[in-house]
Amino acid sequence: MFRSTTKPLLEPTELIALLADPVKAQKLRIVNANYAIQLPTYAAYNPPVKANHIFVNERIPTARHIDISEIGDKSQGLPCMLPKPEQFKDLMMRLDIGVNDHVVCYGDDNLIGACRVFWMFKVYGFPNVSVLNGTLALWKEKGGQVEIGQETWKEKVIPRDSEEFEYKFNKDIVVGMEDVKKIVNEENCEGDIQLIDTRKNGVFKGDAKNLRSGHIPGFNNIPFIDVLVEDGSFKSPEEIELTLEKKACKLDKPTIVSCNSGMTATVLYVAMHLLGYNDLSLYDGSWTEWVKFDENPVVQGE
Repeated sequence: MFRSTTKPLLEPTELIALLADPVKAQKLRIVNANYAIQLPTYAAYNPPVKANHIFVNERIPTARHIDISEIGDKSQGLPCMLPKPEQFKDLMMRLDIGVNDHVVCYGDDNLIGACRVFWMFKVYGFPNVSVLNGTLALWKEKGGQVEIGQETWKEKVIPRDSEEFEYKFNKDIVVGMEDVKKIVNEENCEGDIQLIDTRKNGVFKGDAKNLRSGHIPGFNNIPFIDVLVEDGSFKSPEEIELTLEKKACKLDKPTIVSCNSGMTATVLYVAMHLLGYNDLSLYDGSWTEWVKFDENPVVQGE
């Protein structure tokens, strides 16, 4: 393994240039990771389609597809959990993605799945991972080509040494429910660890009409959409920093991000990476896991 030499966020024009460079393209592994949440592109199909539908029909050249809902650990009965090490390694071998490749993650309609997969690769120790800024529509608008039919990467797979698929689990960027309970109940009396929930404000406050709406005690609310612009791409780093300052976010504190099921929180995770912030982790089970247990406290209101 080696230190990261890549940017966490790539503009479409930058990825176009990488694909055109024969040397850099050899180490490039483009990953499509869609996440559909009542989005217009998917809703336009009747009947509704799965998240890989657009990928099957058109994709960025050499892209592979990762179905987040399929690869996660299902043993806890929770959606989209981090895959177990053996599941992850098997998937990487099948997709020909080695630990020293430059992985670029993108989504068709939004950045959520791409950011989730970015975090997942970071958990497994990949040093060179980027998110493509914007959607597939923006990629095409900026002159990016698409491929249809056969996935071209499958025609270029060459044998690899086994060490290319040996990953180091980074336990510091993923936390579980017991970790959060300990922080909320015992260790965070002085607010030494910053806790951020990225769900919509109404959901965070408990406006939903059910008994377990609200949020985990001690969490502040910064909706993930606050760091995005209207077309679904990231704000500039300067705008992101200003947004976080307005929300009383401290960039000098260890931070745990959370959401409904560990998906949208990764958007804020990537946004903070753009500012050079690294003391950051994700509560993977998030609200969906927390409210499974009646003994876990829930707060309503701001």
